[in-house]
Amino acid sequence: MLTWTPGRGVMPEIPQWARDSVPGYNGHTWAPDIQEYKGTWYMYYSCSTFGRNGSAIGLMTNKTLNPESPDYKWTDQGVVVRSVQRKTNWNAIDPNMIVDDKGNPWLTWGSFWDGIQLVKLKKDFKTPVGEPKTVARRYLRRNMAQLVSPEDQARAAQAPDAGANAIEAPFLIKDGKYYYLFVSWDYCCKGVNSNYKVAVGRSKNIEGPYLDRNGKDMAEGGGEVIAQRDNQFYGIGHSSAYKFDGQWYFMAHAYSVADNGASKLVIKKMHFDSDGWPVLDERVQADPLKGKTINVIGDSYVANHRQDASLTWHAKVAKAHGMTYNNYGRNGASVAYDRSSAGFGRALADRYTEMAPDADIVLIVAGHNDASMIANSADSLQTFANRLDALLTGLRQKYPKGHIGYVTPWYVDRPGFQQVVRTINEVCNRHNIPVLDNYNDRSVIRVRDTEFRRRYFQGPADTAHLNAEGHDLFMPVGENFLRRLIMTNQ
Repeated sequence: MLTWTPGRGVMPEIPQWARDSVPGYNGHTWAPDIQEYKGTWYMYYSCSTFGRNGSAIGLMTNKTLNPESPDYKWTDQGVVVRSVQRKTNWNAIDPNMIVDDKGNPWLTWGSFWDGIQLVKLKKDFKTPVGEPKTVARRYLRRNMAQLVSPEDQARAAQAPDAGANAIEAPFLIKDGKYYYLFVSWDYCCKGVNSNYKVAVGRSKNIEGPYLDRNGKDMAEGGGEVIAQRDNQFYGIGHSSAYKFDGQWYFMAHAYSVADNGASKLVIKKMHFDSDGWPVLDERVQADPLKGKTINVIGDSYVANHRQDASLTWHAKVAKAHGMTYNNYGRNGASVAYDRSSAGFGRALADRYTEMAPDADIVLIVAGHNDASMIANSADSLQTFANRLDALLTGLRQKYPKGHIGYVTPWYVDRPGFQQVVRTINEVCNRHNIPVLDNYNDRSVIRVRDTEFRRRYFQGPADTAHLNAEGHDLFMPVGENFLRRLIMTNQ
């Protein structure tokens, strides 16, 4: 669901029945829906005259989706339903098929006019049984004028035959004892001006009525909005939902805020709350950390003091994302000062040369020991600034394509720490290197809380070294910082 490549076209030529039965149709074929049932793939598609309800839904079938298989062949089965201008008060586009618990296929479709239609099909999956039923409307005609905004009234005037009953793109799923009907409200296809949104209702009976959380019938304008414009996307709509390996996924079209309205495929995990209503979770997207190499250099925050370095948050992030992880931490190490005589090794400003030559991410986690040494000495603080500048310059030269970040010590109320962290921010800012400032932002680490240290540090008197549980607590913070690093051009 993350990496897509172009596939082979499934309709080499426009079927003649569509040209004959839909006046004005010239190949505007869209909004396909594909489902598998007992070894056959059924693909329903729309043949439309845009902005009018002279439309039809056709069906193609195949035994396999593998184009290399000798059985791969899409066979057109002809028309399923057709709408006729000024005769049919619904529009035969945006199909979706579902098979109920008794093995009966049902087709839902619709756009504007009198809203979303539903009809049972025969076991041939193409012949309607009886007349379709309206199961959802955006507005009722008797009170539409009072409900439709002036903006949407202006949009409706662009397609006067359709009116302002802006609802379309139905999709049905079954989970537990309920059928859920997803629909799109309002207007698509306006880029950054789109106000498309997704609403949902549910019913224990596939024929409805589909009620929202407040018990209002979707056929009477009900529906609970679960996706709409946010800080990432404009006009989220024309959705679907599928369950893979026990996990529900919500999929929809939208326009990207960051890319000035470019069309995007949005995929989000979906779960059902304690009352049985669908809730959208985090967006599913490509993992920017997967397979990357990270070099972490620093002091005992990196070496992990008396515990194994594999328990650190950065080691755990690397393992979770399949990263190559190199740890260059050393207890007692300093950014600026050679502490070899005390058994703590050379300064990071010299020792970085020992790191592996290739890395996608270089993380510096240090400063605690520099702060302890500097206290309030202005001369020493300037030495720290100069040596940090040399370290960052050297890393830029060693890793010209690497993403470099700095992680400060936690807040410690002792002389030297405030000055050192301020200097870290100033020098890193000059080098355009992001800083995860745990001193000023405090993150989730509450160093001054004795009970917190007792639970999450390597001892109640320890103000520097997290234990395994502490690293787990901090891991989401550090993980998010690494994601931002790799997604930032330096």
